[in-house]
Amino acid sequence: MTKTLALLLPLLACAACAGPRSIAWDGPDGETAAAELMAADRAFAADAAADGLDGWMRWFAEDAARLDLPVTLVAGEVSPLGVVRQLAAIRAHDAPVFASPELRLDWEPSDAGVFADGRYGFTVGRWRIQQLVGDQGPTLPGGWYLTWWRWEDGGWRVVLDTGGPDPAAPVSGS
Repeated sequence: MTKTLALLLPLLACAACAGPRSIAWDGPDGETAAAELMAADRAFAADAAADGLDGWMRWFAEDAARLDLPVTLVAGEVSPLGVVRQLAAIRAHDAPVFASPELRLDWEPSDAGVFADGRYGFTVGRWRIQQLVGDQGPTLPGGWYLTWWRWEDGGWRVVLDTGGPDPAAPVSGS
């Protein structure tokens, strides 16, 4: 035990003195990364509003996933937790959201964060579905979302997207 400790202590001391390993990084600096990520999420929303499903899919990384959280459905049933992987499966899964020309998915990020190495970040915010009547219409109930991003090929790409609806308003009993 003493021999092992005598060998390990100098190695640990050398490792501690070596400092962090340098990482090659081609993305924005730490001060602007979160702001650029907020701008990317707003551009993602604008593309989805303008181009529907194609605009939505344009932002997903090749290895992206969509996470459906369990929610209580109208009939009182709870939907299953689901993970959808691969771009073709995500496209098929999300197509119904964009199918009706009378409905539009819209969202606005409220916060963003980027990890210290600058390669991954997240945005959180509120989503809503707007029912279009002419140019504008009522907004249907919405919810919150979380999008996980990765910097690749000189820009931010969605690697995970999830969200959930707001809780249903309690029904007053009288």
